[in-house]
Amino acid sequence: MIIKDGKGRGYEVKVDEDNRLHTHAFTTNVDTSATINGDVFDISSNTVTLTSANESGLLYVKNNENDDLLLSLQFVNIDASTGGSGGSLVTYYFNSSTGTLISGATAANVLNRRIGSADSITVDAYKGVEGSTITDGTSMDFPSTGFSASSPFVLPKGASFAVSITPPTGNTSMRASIGLFIVKNATIYGKD
Repeated sequence: MIIKDGKGRGYEVKVDEDNRLHTHAFTTNVDTSATINGDVFDISSNTVTLTSANESGLLYVKNNENDDLLLSLQFVNIDASTGGSGGSLVTYYFNSSTGTLISGATAANVLNRRIGSADSITVDAYKGVEGSTITDGTSMDFPSTGFSASSPFVLPKGASFAVSITPPTGNTSMRASIGLFIVKNATIYGKD
């Protein structure tokens, strides 16, 4: 049996004396490959000035695609607090569906990383303001000083992810913003 190229040019595969098949591969990471295909999106809140020490829901995304989304926090920017002492708190919410962040439904900024692409993503993406609430779902808290955004989440169809920030006690003014990096058609990039 002879293995030939799939384009009909007559090239044959080389096998050496140790029975090793010789190949030449071109590899890219998932993010780069997905970006080239127009499947990567940034979703972000505007910069919001938080004027209290109360929790404020700043970003919400619900997957309405038929496929999984690969979601990671790209950035959480928190400026110094005026009047506040201590650290801020970042909270993730999983599968939340109520609160003024959601019922207020102010569209978040959504950008395809393939500049000029007409491809879109089917999600509910909302940004919040001072005092926007998230009132249900499972939550996890992270101190802003020990925050790490390196590991992604898989967001199945119908699942949601939200992020809030709670400024330090005594805060009267603190600017904050949040950005998510989302890969559409995630299962395509995860298969062999």
